Amino acid sequence: LKYFINAVSDGSLETSGKNFKLMNDITVYRTYQWYPIGAPQTFKVNTEDIYTFYGAFDGNGHTIKGTLNLQPVHHSNGSRTSFGLFASIGITYNEYSVKDLTIDADVNITGGAVSNSETLAGAHSRVTIGVLASSCASHTIFRNCHITSDINFNYDWRIYEMRIGGFCASAGWSEFYDCSFSGSIDMDGRVAAGNIEVGGIVGVVTERIRFENCVNNADIKADGITCVQLDMGGICGDYGMDRRGGDHFWFINCRNTGNLCSDGITLQ
Repeated sequence: LKYFINAVSDGSLETSGKNFKLMNDITVYRTYQWYPIGAPQTFKVNTEDIYTFYGAFDGNGHTIKGTLNLQPVHHSNGSRTSFGLFASIGITYNEYSVKDLTIDADVNITGGAVSNSETLAGAHSRVTIGVLASSCASHTIFRNCHITSDINFNYDWRIYEMRIGGFCASAGWSEFYDCSFSGSIDMDGRVAAGNIEVGGIVGVVTERIRFENCVNNADIKADGITCVQLDMGGICGDYGMDRRGGDHFWFINCRNTGNLCSDGITLQ
């Protein structure tokens, strides 16, 4: 797994059109610092330095477990900080992008970002957090993937926008089949943002999407935070239905069993 991470992240392994299969359960230990697959392991990167995963990843029924100390990727222009198992998952020409994978691991979000702006609405940076991927490009397909994670914030954040999803921070023109997220997302008063979008599967749906047989079992808590606007949902936090119309958004046999709580919000 370490070889795979390094090879994709330094560009020596071309993923487009290739199939990858996990052959065993893997335990990630607490001391291991997890940089997103596809992102150079440096403090700051340019967007063009990130190698999007264009292949097909078959979890083969196995589990990645333990503790994921997700390390931040700060974009050099200061516009975004990203967290995720993959930095970015792009268009696939297979029947899936990721399938038959289970992640059973607590997630620690570190490296708080503080804006110099006096108001949250005037700040510029965006934080995107997804256990599986920070972002998903067009035509990504997830099948039979299950994530159990307690997402913990270890530092205070003050930023323009934060997007959080159990699977992906944002997704568009993507499909999710038989996927579930369990555990919790607890901001615990450590987040101050202009806009916050948080969902059990996807934080923000940007365009056409399909969720089928998907379940969120996780509790999502935004207690004690400061924000201008909060969008929260069991499956997704926010979605752009007004952009293309309801016929481009499908929620089929999906359900939420988790508790959604936003107590003690300070609106700025």
